[in-house]
Parts: sequence; structure tokens; C-alpha cells
Amino acid sequence: MDNGASSYRRFLDGDDKGLEEIVRDYKDGLILYLNGFVNNFFTAEELKEKVELDIANYREDGAQKAYEAACDAYSELFDHL
Repeated sequence: MDNGASSYRRFLDGDDKGLEEIVRDYKDGLILYLNGFVNNFFTAEELKEKVELDIANYREDGAQKAYEAACDAYSELFDHL
């Protein structure tokens, strides 16, 4: 198993199904991970949705914007702590 790498590559190449696979495969784990920080499933779900939107913007904005979006997601998480 490639841990989503092929799905992500397909997404970057323009295949939206790749992003759907990533979201499907990792959403529950991401929510649980975020909930470990914020101790609120509703807030964890909201943060997960923000991360999904940030990932969707990666393809259009390039690698530097992807890094910035990841930093923004962590910043949003720490704002809830």
C-alpha cells in the first residue's frame, strides 16, 4: 500500500477522484487526531473540512501554497486549544 501517494499524485494531475479517495480513507483518522487536541468532535469535524479545502487548493496554487495551507491548518488547530 502506498498510503495515499498514488491518489494524491492522480489528484495533482487533475483527477478529482484521487482527492475523494484521500478524504474517504483518512477522514475518520484525521477527525480522531484533531479531536485529541480540541476535545470536541464538532470542532474537529470543522477543522477536517478546512484541511480538505486546503488540500483542494494545493493543486491550483503549487508547492509553496501547499506548505502555507498546511501551516494555516495547524494555526487554525492551535487557535482552538
